[in-house]
Amino acid sequence: MPAGLASLSSIPDPQPGRDGKHSIHHPGICTTCDCRLKNQTEKNEKAHQDYLNEVLKRWANDLALVREKAAVSETNDHKLMLELGNRLSSIESKLELLMGEQKREKKLPSSHGDP
Repeated sequence: MPAGLASLSSIPDPQPGRDGKHSIHHPGICTTCDCRLKNQTEKNEKAHQDYLNEVLKRWANDLALVREKAAVSETNDHKLMLELGNRLSSIESKLELLMGEQKREKKLPSSHGDP
């Protein structure tokens, strides 16, 4: 090799991508970038999954409270209906007694007759 050419070959290529030492597509850099990107993606996915898990836990708690309220409400409604039924039965019985007394009172004055 002529002396002038030997000195030219030691000068790096100013255009990236043509010289393995100065390429932006150097395998070591790409591998590092890929690992960083993969790690960041995994972290983002895990953070999103954690967020979704927290949302689901909150929803589960909220639904449990709603179910509990509904059960208590149903129980209270059932108790109220039983109480209302008992009171209505009591009123009905008293009305029957009063109606019976009223019939007797109507019959009594006419059965005594005038002297």
